[in-house]
Amino acid sequence: GQMATNQCSLSSEAQSAIDRVVRSDKTTGVVLKCNIKTKEVLVDQELDEVNASVVADALPASSPRFVLMRITLQIDSAHSQNTLGLLHYNCLDTQVSIKLMYENTKDVILAAAIGAKLFELHASEDVTDDWFRHKILGLTGKASDVAVGYRDPSASADSRRFS
Repeated sequence: GQMATNQCSLSSEAQSAIDRVVRSDKTTGVVLKCNIKTKEVLVDQELDEVNASVVADALPASSPRFVLMRITLQIDSAHSQNTLGLLHYNCLDTQVSIKLMYENTKDVILAAAIGAKLFELHASEDVTDDWFRHKILGLTGKASDVAVGYRDPSASADSRRFS
């Protein structure tokens, strides 16, 4: 069909990088990009560690990216949580055709990265430690889903009180 033409397939390099992250029990990640001409998913960079600042630095200002990441976070001395997440970074000022290509390619990566949770992101500055904890790891302290760009209300309560 016509949709499939605007979709990238995985390069063998991307496939093995995805497999590596999926199988890992450590915190690790890979940044993936679409080659618009060859319609292939390529490895943009491998991430030795994954945290808010590393991921934010890996995202270009005006090109979409995928970041597949496995994160282990120590919740307390007895519990850690391991999450496999696919970050679909689709910055707002991207050409529509490129945006669509990434949109369509998302499913290709999700099919290869079994069990990954999908997260959408539009601005690299939204990648904060809070965002990581609340969005990627789901550590809200309550069951409801938290919106992207969530700021902990208790953090700003003090400043409001004294203004």
